[in-house]
Amino acid sequence: MVGIEFFQQKQEETLLGAGVEYQLLRYAENLDEEFGFIPVYGLIRLHFSPFARSKPYLIGKLGYSFFRVEEPDNDFDYKGGLYYGGGIGLTLSNNVQFEADYTVHNGEKRLRNFLFPYRYTKVSLALGLLF
Repeated sequence: MVGIEFFQQKQEETLLGAGVEYQLLRYAENLDEEFGFIPVYGLIRLHFSPFARSKPYLIGKLGYSFFRVEEPDNDFDYKGGLYYGGGIGLTLSNNVQFEADYTVHNGEKRLRNFLFPYRYTKVSLALGLLF
């Protein structure tokens, strides 16, 4: 997974922003196709100690997750869905942060009146560089 996020500080302890993430394709049990998601989202970060050297924070994400399939079957229609998540993080210095979060990606494939929902959840540990 590779992602990028942009922030704008609204108050000392609150940052608002937006992000996008690119995930590698994966297989799941009982499926014969590789699938993945590309979430685009808004986010909020709430810092507990805005003046401390190491700054812990909570993060919330909400957006849309584009659903993709490696070799789509032309008989099906594919579409993305709701993306949301939350987590905790720690800014270690002026340019390094560590984050742990839980996110949910929703998508679907449809064949006439039959709907096959995809729901992919994950726990991530990330090391980020701040510019």
